[in-house]
Amino acid sequence: MRTKSIWRALEELPTGTGTAADWQHFVGNAWPAWQRGFLEQRETPASHYHCARQCGCAHRIVHHDDGRIVAACECDPWNCDTFELTAADIVDFEFKRQRLARALGRAFDLERRERELGLPGTQQVATFAAMAVPVVLTIQQERYEFEQVVAQLAARWREGFILFAPTSRFVDGGVHELLAHARGQFCDLETHVRLQPDGTLRAPTRAGELFAQFVTRRDQPGTESEARRVFGTLQKLRSKFVGIKAPPYDVFMLVVMEGRSQRETAIKCDCSLALISLRVKELEREFQRSVAKLRALASDLAELRTTVKGDELRKRNQGARADQFERPEDGGEADPDGAPEEEYGYEAGDYET
Repeated sequence: MRTKSIWRALEELPTGTGTAADWQHFVGNAWPAWQRGFLEQRETPASHYHCARQCGCAHRIVHHDDGRIVAACECDPWNCDTFELTAADIVDFEFKRQRLARALGRAFDLERRERELGLPGTQQVATFAAMAVPVVLTIQQERYEFEQVVAQLAARWREGFILFAPTSRFVDGGVHELLAHARGQFCDLETHVRLQPDGTLRAPTRAGELFAQFVTRRDQPGTESEARRVFGTLQKLRSKFVGIKAPPYDVFMLVVMEGRSQRETAIKCDCSLALISLRVKELEREFQRSVAKLRALASDLAELRTTVKGDELRKRNQGARADQFERPEDGGEADPDGAPEEEYGYEAGDYET
């Protein structure tokens, strides 16, 4: 279902409210899905109605004593005939920005983190990748307002952010320059998401591909000693809570080392999202660091883990070779390579990084 006109509606209805006729002027056949996904019926009826002749005005709704409801033209000079309406015609529908924010997070499988930023029509909706790159949604009606928001975001996050907006019509050379200086990336909704009949959004391109610059970039997350301290705690955690649902060690490997979202982790662990959220809080208390900071150490932790596994493998090989010569009375033929079978697979609870 194509949605180009829908997103333009958000930039041209300054109040974010309108009757079914107002919204249908933009969304057409997508109206049922748009209403289901992002609109909420208001208790107060509309005061104006979209002009059927598209003269550019909104007709004033007048309630007569006999119960009739009419839409009267307010053009000067008068331009259109007055026409009658029903009570259903004047129901007002309000756009809910929070619903769109959450739908975007689900469509791109982002880590949910909603936060008001003190900027008009703008909020952080999520984070992306191991570096917890801020993902922001802004809806503006004027070019200069859009540019001011981008400037404020660029000053706040100089190490990069992702900015969603309904369309790209306010993006010009000045905005591109601001984004480039802050390592920001712009993404317009009319190009990168599709509205589904059930009111959800689908992203044809996965976030990892669309925002590849943030996947490959590796900042300096911390000192080697910090990574070693975290790794030591992780090794101790591995032997704890064995046999419970979604062990903290497994959750750490999925959420921190693989950078998976809590939703993905819940599916992997075959448990509820609430349980994974609880495990994440437990991990943050155990390591005294947020998940974002732990993810920043993921590369260093992977290197340490590889080194430890190599040391363990060498010790096992050496032990196997010694055992081969020290216990000939077993009568069995020794493995010529001296390598135990389990060496070639991952141990229980281990995930490839």
